[in-house]
Amino acid sequence: MTPSTIAKDSNNLTPNLVEKIINAVAYQLSDRVLSLNEVEAMTKMKKSLIQQNINEGKFPQKFETGKRRVGWRFSDVQEWIHIGMAPAWLAKHGTQQQKTDETNRLAFVA
Repeated sequence: MTPSTIAKDSNNLTPNLVEKIINAVAYQLSDRVLSLNEVEAMTKMKKSLIQQNINEGKFPQKFETGKRRVGWRFSDVQEWIHIGMAPAWLAKHGTQQQKTDETNRLAFVA
């Protein structure tokens, strides 16, 4: 849904159009990049524990947003929180060690 579509249809706000608008806004929020401070506030964890969990493959990976800045996707952190923090997230994404083991196994087979 684009702004021009919303503007064109604004005279005919139907429940279906309102739902499309809400979904478009929710999608944009889910791709928002969170700072470390925001991640700490959302998870109630300090930087050191977040980093430890990343290293163990128990937390969504950070990515560089600038020379000295990192961020996390809002949707990744929110999913991690809503599914009971670690167990279900690990089941879905695996740990870094599991990924390394799988890579090593595949390299050995080849």
